[in-house]
Amino acid sequence: MAFAIGGEAEYYQPPDPGPECLWCDGTKIVEVGSIITAGGESMDLHDYFHAHNATVTCLRCDGTGIEPRPEQEER
Repeated sequence: MAFAIGGEAEYYQPPDPGPECLWCDGTKIVEVGSIITAGGESMDLHDYFHAHNATVTCLRCDGTGIEPRPEQEER
């Protein structure tokens, strides 16, 4: 890969997408092993999926793989 020096760098090199999501590490999916019900009880999904975790789209980054920006507090 060739690197450009000076102002040409922005033209030849793609911009950095940002840090990877903390939950999915940039893979855009997470594995769910258990869930908490509305009653506060923990349900293990291994019983329902025969020892396999359920894979779902990452809820933290909405499937982009990029860490979302922290929400700003209104003053």
